[in-house]
Amino acid sequence: MRKRTALSSLVVAFFVVSFFQITTLSANAELSPLTPPVTPPLTSFLFTIKGKIILKQFHFRPLFSRFVPAEAISVKLENLKTHETQMATTDENGVYVFMTNDKGLYKVTPKFGHDTADIAAPPFRFVPLKKHAMLHEDFQLLDLP
Repeated sequence: MRKRTALSSLVVAFFVVSFFQITTLSANAELSPLTPPVTPPLTSFLFTIKGKIILKQFHFRPLFSRFVPAEAISVKLENLKTHETQMATTDENGVYVFMTNDKGLYKVTPKFGHDTADIAAPPFRFVPLKKHAMLHEDFQLLDLP
């Protein structure tokens, strides 16, 4: 008989503790909103095209030519199938970034004035986007004397 009362008191204690935990969880759930299920970040579905533009300034003495980051240069990204365009501007390090979610063939072109540079090398680049990857496309602007 003692074993049954000990077992029944354990069962009762288990139910009391379980009931207390359930009421505590439901009270906490009312205080805090439910969190959504874990989802991947939005950037995992985007293609990233990133690059750097460098300005090379030539002087009459070739030893003194130098490379500097090209700041505030506009860069155009054009989807060759849909003809949609995006514009980006380089930061103080000469870096530009595009994010798109469409696969396809794109054309990246730096836009600069003649007071900034004379030639862009290369003048544009074709970028095929097939998989979710980060592509790095660099340009050099040449400022001739």
